[in-house]
Amino acid sequence: MTRRQRLLTLARWLFFLVSVVYLVEFARHTVSEQYLKAALTAQTLGYSGLAVLLFAFTTAISVIGWRALLKGLQYPVDVRPAAAIFCYTQIGKYLPGNIGHYIGRATLAKTRLGIPAGTSAISITQEAALVTLSAILVGLICYSLPNAASTIELSILVRPWVLLAAISTSAALFVSLVAAWRARAIHPKNAISRFVLLMTPTWSSIRATVPYYACLSLINGLAVSIIAAPWLTLSLHAFLLLTAAYTLSWLVGFLLPGAPGGLGVRESVFTLLLSGIFPPAVTLVVIGLARIATVCADFLVFLIGSYLMRQTPPHSCPTQPNS
Repeated sequence: MTRRQRLLTLARWLFFLVSVVYLVEFARHTVSEQYLKAALTAQTLGYSGLAVLLFAFTTAISVIGWRALLKGLQYPVDVRPAAAIFCYTQIGKYLPGNIGHYIGRATLAKTRLGIPAGTSAISITQEAALVTLSAILVGLICYSLPNAASTIELSILVRPWVLLAAISTSAALFVSLVAAWRARAIHPKNAISRFVLLMTPTWSSIRATVPYYACLSLINGLAVSIIAAPWLTLSLHAFLLLTAAYTLSWLVGFLLPGAPGGLGVRESVFTLLLSGIFPPAVTLVVIGLARIATVCADFLVFLIGSYLMRQTPPHSCPTQPNS
C-alpha cells in the first residue's frame, strides 16, 4: 500500500468516526423515549417490513444492470446464474469499500460462468460509475423540482438545476469523445487514457442501464417515504425531499466507504440534508429504521442467493463471448 493509499484509508476511517460521534450527539439531544417507543409499534414495524421488500427488490434491478453491462462486453449471461452470483455476494458489501461483494462476484463469475476476471472488473467499474451518475442525477432532479426547491436551501454556490445540466452535459461529451476514439480505432499511448478507453461504457450500455439505476434510486426513496409515513404526511413534496436526501447520502457513503455499508456516513449526511425541514428526531428515527431495513433486505437477498447457488451447479450455463 502506497503512502497516498494509506492516507486515503486513514481519512475515510476518520470520516466514519466523526460521523458516528455526530450521530451519537445528535441522537442524545433530539431523540426522546417517546420516539423510541413509537418506532417499535406494530404499525411502524409493518411499514418497515414493506420497506425491506422494496429494498430487496432493488437487487433485481441491479442484476438487470449487471447483465446489460456484461452483454455490452460481449459476455451475455442468463438471468438465473447472474442473480445467484449477485445475490449471494451482496452481503459482502458490509466489508469496507464493497470489496467483498466485488471480489466475490468476479471470482464466482470466473469459476461458475467462465467470465474472465478482467471482464468482470470492467463491468463492475462501469456499474459503479453509472450508479453514481444515476444517483447524482436523481438527487439533483428531486432537489430541483419546485415542490422541493421551495423548501431547501443548499449551501452551494450554484443552483441544483445548473449542476444537473453541467454534469449531464459533461458526461455526454465525455462518452461521445470516447465513442469517437473507438470509431476511429484510436489507441492512446498514455496509460491513463488507455484505462479510460477500456473502462468507459458504450452508449448502448448506458441506455440499457441508467434508466434502471435511476428507478433503483426512486424505489429507495419510496421505501424511505413509507418508513416515514407514521410521522410525516406522505405527499409529493415529502417524497422528493426524502428521495433526494437518501439518494445523495447513500452516494456519499458509497464514494467514501470508511465503514461497512457506509454505516454512520449515510445517516449523518441524511440528517444534515434534512436539517430544519423535518423534526430532527423524526429524521434520525427514519434513517435509523431505513438502515435496519436495508440490512434485513441484504440478508434476505443473501438467502435467495444461497438458494439459487444450490440450484445452479457450476458451469451449468457456460458463457462464451459473442463473436
